[in-house]
Amino acid sequence: MNENTARYALVAAALGLFAWQNDLPAKLGLGKPPAPAVVVADDKGDLTKLHKASREMAPEHRAALAEAFSAGASGLRDDPGTVQTTAQWQRYVEAVSQFSYRDMGRVDKKYPDVADAIQVEVSRVAGGEEVAIGARKREFVSVMSDIADAVR
Repeated sequence: MNENTARYALVAAALGLFAWQNDLPAKLGLGKPPAPAVVVADDKGDLTKLHKASREMAPEHRAALAEAFSAGASGLRDDPGTVQTTAQWQRYVEAVSQFSYRDMGRVDKKYPDVADAIQVEVSRVAGGEEVAIGARKREFVSVMSDIADAVR
């Protein structure tokens, strides 16, 4: 292989990787779009109501909301101390769930049953008083991950 052929192969591989990572063929209508959500068995845990309510969501909205809560859980886990009380955590969860993902609009407007089920779980974990999260931070991260799994 001469130098030019190797360069062309390297450029072609880099462009192919870029297109694959950005799902370019599907965006250009050149291929089948990826499946919008992972199908999971019915959730039997505490989040059954949320899981069942989320089945009414469009698959791409379900995938987007699950992704948002997964990212929110990661953000909270890595948070240096911005979210310190249960009230701040509740506002954080509300912000995560109300952002318009993939043109879904606000969850509470488009999918009120899903928003209600999320709020029930958040209220259950946060309790009625504003207290410091402290050592329970891992629990709050876990709840956000569980919400993502229930929606997915």
